[in-house]
Amino acid sequence: MKKLLLLLFTTLLVSCGSSQFIRKTMLIENGMSKSAVLNLLGTPKDRQFHTTEEIWEYEVTTLTETKYYFVWFKNDKVSGLTSETEDVNKNYNRPMPIERRR
Repeated sequence: MKKLLLLLFTTLLVSCGSSQFIRKTMLIENGMSKSAVLNLLGTPKDRQFHTTEEIWEYEVTTLTETKYYFVWFKNDKVSGLTSETEDVNKNYNRPMPIERRR
């Protein structure tokens, strides 16, 4: 019984944390500064950059899926926001490195 309650409590905490992050991504606006994004979402898991373009990657994991959010910057301002969900086979398409997108 204790294990079941612990599992239920953990599931609830993970779900609340991921929902809160998703709500924060809805506050991202085109033209926001890097510092504003950093204050809102925290430190990214990974980043890529080339000349004046940069991508910050954030990861949100629940019990059923992992979702990746990518904040795109050009000249240090937000120029886009995209996301990918990890599929059942644990494969997802990371964004192509910036220099290869052209």
